[in-house]
Amino acid sequence: MLEEFCHDYGVLSSFARHYQTGEVLPRELFARMNRADAYGRASGQQRQLMYTSVSLDFHTLTPATLDFDAAYRRDFERFNSAAFMPGDHFWASFTHLNGYSSNYYTYVLDKAIALDFFAQFDARNLLGGPAGMRYRQAVLAPGSTRPAAELARDFLGREPNLDAYRRWMLAEFDAEAKSSSAAR
Repeated sequence: MLEEFCHDYGVLSSFARHYQTGEVLPRELFARMNRADAYGRASGQQRQLMYTSVSLDFHTLTPATLDFDAAYRRDFERFNSAAFMPGDHFWASFTHLNGYSSNYYTYVLDKAIALDFFAQFDARNLLGGPAGMRYRQAVLAPGSTRPAAELARDFLGREPNLDAYRRWMLAEFDAEAKSSSAAR
């Protein structure tokens, strides 16, 4: 969630300075950085879903009959618009298969929850308002004394949902659509 704060010029410019001159990050560079970050967002999430599927397949399919190349190709083609390159053995260097087990899916789940948390903050004043203290008291203070799902419910006042994730996925598209329709 905290990385989302760096998409706010007020927050980022409070510390983002040139290491030699001390010049504050130029607003135009900041805008370009945010546009670049949003570029390809959907394909990045598709890639995460492919990794999730590969991980889950490799850990749940019957080991005696598992064909790693075939499973990887099936998942690649399911989540990518680019053509599969025969001989691609990405899975052989997919280090997250160890340690995470089949739990690679938590990357997308964590992003959705982080964005839901971030949406609780006032976009006009991220560092002010009651959300920061609520986060501190509901999530940080209890830490691992209670299950994470309970902490999330306590902070949000409800079950987490995908609304903020959907808005995040469409944010740059919506901004482009609005500026295009305004220009007409």
